[in-house]
Amino acid sequence: MCPSPNPCPPPQALDLLERNYGEKHWLFVSALHNLALCLEAAGRVGEARAAMERVLGLRLAMFGPRHFLYADSLYALGHMVRKEAIRQRGREGEQREGAGKGRGARGGRGRGGKAEDGAAEGLRMMAEAVRVLEEAGGWGSVGAWGEDSGDGSRWTGGGEGAMVRARGSGLCP
Repeated sequence: MCPSPNPCPPPQALDLLERNYGEKHWLFVSALHNLALCLEAAGRVGEARAAMERVLGLRLAMFGPRHFLYADSLYALGHMVRKEAIRQRGREGEQREGAGKGRGARGGRGRGGKAEDGAAEGLRMMAEAVRVLEEAGGWGSVGAWGEDSGDGSRWTGGGEGAMVRARGSGLCP
């Protein structure tokens, strides 16, 4: 079962969507966004970040920097960057602690370095996304949220902003 709250599209589905609709179609971009979230939840951080960076670029080109879907992807990418920086900080702290036994090592609480820069960059992205969302009227500013699709499922933002069916396969790559 996929650890992500969103249904994760199988990679073949992405290939079909891109081939049939193109990379700038909302359905392909939404599926790629969900795949990035699923990859992150599965611990495949590098792949997740690359996919989310692609989504961010596509949504910027499609909607501009003041659209809620762009802000949603910016927030998700910022969260990924920050989370990875926090993990890196912990690894750096463990290394310092191991190398500095008996010499007063500060462990994972040290400041500065790439991990701190990454955490700050992630927070900056998340803050910018929140600002854009507030200007746009928040998550509920889009009429399609929660509308019945006619087959018993509902379209929803699920907190991540990408329009996905509430019922899905739950497949994860």
